[in-house]
Amino acid sequence: MKRITLLAAFLIAIFALLAGCAETRDPLDVEIGFHPADWATSGSENSHGVVLDSQGLPESVRESCSGCHGEDYGKPDEDKPASDCFLCHSSGGDAGHPENGFIPPSGSDFHGQKVIDAGGTDGCGGCHAWESNGKLDFDLGGWSQQTCNPCHAGGRSGHPAATEWFNPSSPEFHGKAAAGGMITDCAQCHGADYLGGWTGVSCNDCHVSGGTEIHPDSWIGATTTEGTHGWLLAQGELALPDCQACHGATWDGGWSGRDCTPCHSF
Repeated sequence: MKRITLLAAFLIAIFALLAGCAETRDPLDVEIGFHPADWATSGSENSHGVVLDSQGLPESVRESCSGCHGEDYGKPDEDKPASDCFLCHSSGGDAGHPENGFIPPSGSDFHGQKVIDAGGTDGCGGCHAWESNGKLDFDLGGWSQQTCNPCHAGGRSGHPAATEWFNPSSPEFHGKAAAGGMITDCAQCHGADYLGGWTGVSCNDCHVSGGTEIHPDSWIGATTTEGTHGWLLAQGELALPDCQACHGATWDGGWSGRDCTPCHSF
């Protein structure tokens, strides 16, 4: 009789347990995800780049990532909640940029064009650092430790500082660079016709006659004709040192290669 009573009590307990499990329960209030909310926000305090950089990217840290993201960080299984790191790190490296075509103007993923398309450098400063005025700081590499200065020493332009780039007496004067064989490099940014290309900055603002010539077609002529270099000198709108900056102190052509002595004797 005791056995029957114990068996009945056991069965009642089993049915009660099953009935309890069958009841509708509220979902568990569990946060799905291992990282902070701003883990993928470049430059934030909890950004994965900042955190990993502060830890020096030791092998143990890489291994902790690969546990969810896979040995190649490409998300190992579809059923895992981990993100595919290649969504941003398309080159497979630490940088969030494409491995090829990001730096050269001729590249399919050229960063300059992306900046123009995005309407500014807002997407750059998160990794490469901001100035206090909210603009991209090209002198600092930020947590990425990659400074923009090797190319952008003069600021947002890929040229040296304007005080040097447009100064005929400077070793970094753009005319000297062009005369030294770099004129094809100009076309990569400013277009084959030098009317601006993807930069929107036309070389013809100064090179009014097109090509490498900065003087207008009327430059050569009688000093009594308006617009000629002789007329401009006579009017005081042009000084001899301005000419010497390109044509040389002895008028033998200087860096421009244009000798003045066939017409002028000094």
